[in-house]
Amino acid sequence: MMPGQWILLVLEDNLFPEESLCCAVKLAKRMNAWVSILMLPGTKPTDRQPHERDLDIMMREAVDRVITEGIHAEGAFKYGDKASAFLKHLAMMPSLRAIVWGGKYEIGVRFMRKRENHWFAKVKSAIQCPVVRPVLKVKSIG
Repeated sequence: MMPGQWILLVLEDNLFPEESLCCAVKLAKRMNAWVSILMLPGTKPTDRQPHERDLDIMMREAVDRVITEGIHAEGAFKYGDKASAFLKHLAMMPSLRAIVWGGKYEIGVRFMRKRENHWFAKVKSAIQCPVVRPVLKVKSIG
């Protein structure tokens, strides 16, 4: 069991979107919460490939960036079925305040109607906290 209030940043397919990490940090500061970064890459490589070491480095850098902001953070990779891995991780977080979505697919209502086969559609009814989907802001010139 993890102490404190938590923000869960959910990532998938080895992507670390900057806007999701920034959103998790800002939300954690506002809520006085810690950040857990969960990467759901799907299947685990059969051997230790250079690309997998790069992922470890990227996760460490993401966790370190959160810690640099004065927020307790941890990172984890969960392999296998994404829905199952996500639910198992949620079970370990009784003090979850919010989820920040960092997956590559949009998870809005319109998305869920079109892509009911996405793993998140299987678990959305089990989520008992707000899910935040960061939007990359584009600054206009002029």
